Amino acid sequence: MTMNRSKLTKILEYRGRATTWIHVGHADMANIRALNKVFPMHEHDLRELLPALQHSKCIVRPGYAFLVFIFPLRDQESGGVKETELDVFITANTLVTVNHGNRLADLTSLTDEMTNAVKRELILSQDPVTVLLSLLDMIYRSTFPLLVQLSHDVRTVENRLFDESGREDTIRQVLFLKNGNARARKAFQGHKYALTELRSALSSLKLPVPAQFNHLVSETIDIWNTLESQRESIDTLHETNETLLTYRTNKVMKMLTIFTSILLPLGLLTSVVIVDAPVMNAFMQSPYGFPSLLGAMVIMTAGMLIFFRVKRWM
Repeated sequence: MTMNRSKLTKILEYRGRATTWIHVGHADMANIRALNKVFPMHEHDLRELLPALQHSKCIVRPGYAFLVFIFPLRDQESGGVKETELDVFITANTLVTVNHGNRLADLTSLTDEMTNAVKRELILSQDPVTVLLSLLDMIYRSTFPLLVQLSHDVRTVENRLFDESGREDTIRQVLFLKNGNARARKAFQGHKYALTELRSALSSLKLPVPAQFNHLVSETIDIWNTLESQRESIDTLHETNETLLTYRTNKVMKMLTIFTSILLPLGLLTSVVIVDAPVMNAFMQSPYGFPSLLGAMVIMTAGMLIFFRVKRWM
């Protein structure tokens, strides 16, 4: 067993009894070229290592299978969801992993464990598929806290949904949840397909199908079902919030309409008094002119209010 670290290209290579594991944490051009010298790959796959965040898939090449997995991560700064890409090459005795930016904590922890000779032998004495599935299982299990946090955020917004004082903040939170759920679903959308394709390709690679394969596929289904359930809840929150906003807007427009309906005849009455000179002179000369005008306006206002109340418009 040996462990090699490339100081120039940051490529880690670990050799065990059954598996050689090569890991690249920074997929820049220099690292990819260095990786291609150690592990020759198809030109198309070489190019696909550079652009991050594609979609999860599995491509079978002569001698190896190329897989791409997208995983959601919690953004510690914004609290939202971001993605990271894990590219995998697998042969009968070699496993190559490329994680853009070393953002997968479980993958980083596993590479740290490789410094221990006993743990390295324990892990790499297994075939490459078993090592890969164990790694994926760790990453999937570490995804559940993110799903729990998303569910907690959904419940928090549900509890604040009918709080009128925080309506604008509720809108922002609902849209924030929709964005996070959409990014997580986009990340996990092709995982089941990629694993199913890998299982079909194992025979051509002369590799066994580990017993944990079905468990791993079940995990992807559970994660996807959880995200779909969250999506339905968030969509319901969004629709309910939109309904509340519409109701509030209609209520405001109704009050403005009633207010305008009251002021319009009062303004008309006042205009008639001011524009018509004889009427104006009569009001000016009579000591009861202004009180009469004021009383008429009060009666008209009260009458319209009673009418609106009888019609249940207010």
